Amino acid sequence: MKDNAFYFSHDTNARNDERILQLLTEYDWQGYGIYWAIVEMLNEASNYRLSLSGIKGLAWSLSVESDFLEVFLKRCFELRLFQKDDDNNFYSKRVLKNVDKREKKSILGKKAAEKRWSVDKSGKNADALGTQCQPNAIKERKGKEIKKRKDKRSSKSFEQFWKKYPRKVGKVKSLEAWNKINPDGVLIKTIMVSVEKHRKSKGWQDPQYIPHPSTWLNQQRWDDEILEKKEVVDQFKTDTAGFYIGYCSTCGEGSSYSRAEIWGDSRCCKDKIVPLKMEVAP
Repeated sequence: MKDNAFYFSHDTNARNDERILQLLTEYDWQGYGIYWAIVEMLNEASNYRLSLSGIKGLAWSLSVESDFLEVFLKRCFELRLFQKDDDNNFYSKRVLKNVDKREKKSILGKKAAEKRWSVDKSGKNADALGTQCQPNAIKERKGKEIKKRKDKRSSKSFEQFWKKYPRKVGKVKSLEAWNKINPDGVLIKTIMVSVEKHRKSKGWQDPQYIPHPSTWLNQQRWDDEILEKKEVVDQFKTDTAGFYIGYCSTCGEGSSYSRAEIWGDSRCCKDKIVPLKMEVAP
């Protein structure tokens, strides 16, 4: 797993790619969103690949039916947006290309830093650096002492979080995210309770689909609603593409929604979505 996997390039004109346009034509903007959600998962996955044998877990995390996702992925393979390997996994050439570019850039940055340090150690810039730093030496030392005490307290609460979080990957990045949030006692308790609830949820039983802890913290996912209301979902009929058919409780207009969307508001009147068309007064 890669600590910085959640950083990836998203071209500003990606929607104008002929293959993406074809996907939009067939699946509308929902298909566009599902495509980019899968790209995010590929960036987080081991070796930047996802297993086709875990299609049900992947479908659950995307809030779509597994049958629909199989058809969707098949179309992505046909459009060469994703590719298969010999181990029943799939990947994206675009993701691998961006990873290679990012790693090369990192190597160049390290070499440039080493070159600067070698110049400083040779003494060529030592006098100038000493003159500039001396007035701020006391202030800097005090700042470091305060930061050290603060980091010690933060590190203790982070270790509690790390022990409870079920996916142990990217600890350094996760600690940085934790320190950035700098949670107080109330928020720490909220985060711990949320982690415990998510641990027991259906979507977190397959480690492949548990977010990196750094991603979970940076996106404040402790506020996420855990959707496991199967008895309610079963009331909705589905269309040929596997989406749920819901109706606006205000105007009665029908539309297709994903599993996650049916808990939200209708597109027309921003009101509750219901499984049956209601009679609307003239």
